[in-house]
Amino acid sequence: MEALTLEPIAAINVLIPPSMRRLNVALVDIGAGTSDIALTDAGTVIAYGMVPIAGDEITEAVSDEFLLDFPLAEKAKRGLYQQESILITDILGFETELDKDEVISRISPAIDRLAEAIGDEILKLNNYKSPKAVMLVGGGSLTPELPKRLAEKLNLPENRAAIRGLDAISSVAFASHIDKGPELVTPIGIAIAAKKSPVQYHTVYVNEQPVRLFEVSKLTVGDCLLAAGIKMNKLYGKPGLAMIVSLNGKNVTIPGKHGQPPLLLQNGSTCTFNDEVAGGDELTVVKGADGIKSKLTLLELIGDLPNKTLMINGSKYEVTARLKCNGITVPMSKELEDRDDITFEMPDTLEELLKVLNLPEILNEIRPFYIKLDGKEMRPADFTGKIYLNGRKVTIHHHFEHLDEIRFEHRLQPTLAKLVDSMNLKVAESIPVFFNGQQFLLKQETIQFFRNDSKLNSEDRLFSGDTLITRGKAVKPFIFQDIFNFAEVEIPQDSGRFTLLKNGECSSFDDILAPGDELKIAFDKK
Repeated sequence: MEALTLEPIAAINVLIPPSMRRLNVALVDIGAGTSDIALTDAGTVIAYGMVPIAGDEITEAVSDEFLLDFPLAEKAKRGLYQQESILITDILGFETELDKDEVISRISPAIDRLAEAIGDEILKLNNYKSPKAVMLVGGGSLTPELPKRLAEKLNLPENRAAIRGLDAISSVAFASHIDKGPELVTPIGIAIAAKKSPVQYHTVYVNEQPVRLFEVSKLTVGDCLLAAGIKMNKLYGKPGLAMIVSLNGKNVTIPGKHGQPPLLLQNGSTCTFNDEVAGGDELTVVKGADGIKSKLTLLELIGDLPNKTLMINGSKYEVTARLKCNGITVPMSKELEDRDDITFEMPDTLEELLKVLNLPEILNEIRPFYIKLDGKEMRPADFTGKIYLNGRKVTIHHHFEHLDEIRFEHRLQPTLAKLVDSMNLKVAESIPVFFNGQQFLLKQETIQFFRNDSKLNSEDRLFSGDTLITRGKAVKPFIFQDIFNFAEVEIPQDSGRFTLLKNGECSSFDDILAPGDELKIAFDKK
């Protein structure tokens, strides 16, 4: 191999000198199977490309239209460029003379397809705008009406798309017998490129295997490894396995440790991919070690858990967020595993705070107290403790903040008597009477209270959630003997018979009493 270049670049080098490359010009080299395209602008070659359609497309159209084998169709196509008519012999042996315009008309769809493909690629390479001019070279550029149709496709004047031949190359002298057409422009450009920039070879050794490389302005270690078939992206160690954990409902990815870079040696000394090499150098490459899975503790992931300081009834308390991993309380030193579900929550309400601080006695007192009395729910306020947050009365569901001051007031001990008082219920009839000079209040129940079919006394304790029912009791008149349920009678040792007196008159045990009656029992001596 003498040299290596791109065909459209070689053609540009001889047709468009550097001084002309400030113009936005497209050069198209139309061969047999492909059309190569290069564009210049702002003093340089800005893009190049290729479309897989060229002169053979037109030859095949001539072959299909006039039943010619491929060589004869190629000959007929070339004759169209300089002749007004062509003589053809089809595969059936019939000889026909065809007018040039007729042939062009019948193969016009193929010419349009060629112009369309080249024009689309030019626009794509030129950021979808038309260049200032188009130069056509190569044998396929001689296709009839191709420059005109390409100019229409690019919205250019007809004289802005033209065929350029060897006469456009000013730096080369040609023998008289050489045809000056466009088909030799690219080969001449390749030849000039080969003389100006011939290829030189270097031999280097990669892991003791010889590798031959073209000499370029800078031959690097990376070039040698690529030429040796070593994939550079495989030289670095793979990263360690990552972990995904859930932290308060959000996925957190914990990457593994990075893989190690490869070991590169040039003639026994460390080097990099970008270091230059010379012929005879010996390169050694060893794949880097793979990374390992990361090890991380809860403390390293989260840091210190949030905490709050509070004053409760004059005592200082500190509360820290509750940490759980997979639903289990764990220490901060626990190492994470893939798919761990981690949660940490700070108590949000006063109720949650008392649970965390393990103060059930306060919690029970401030929880709303309620009972069901004859099927109706009642919430006596005196039976629920009071909560004050920074001096303001709040409920058990209220939020708290760092350094808040909380005070709890005890509730009344819930008994049946206190319930009756709080509800202002009349559950008894009473009358005042005097007995032996002392006043007594006689009472009898009018309403009885039952819990689980057990009758309650006035001092029985009630519990939140109790279900009570009441039953009315018939009221009877108070009689003399009722006083003995409330008063104590001392009987003298020397007593004999006794007499019951009501308002100074003799009475009996079943005499009915009225409010204010004065009662007395008189004992006779033996």
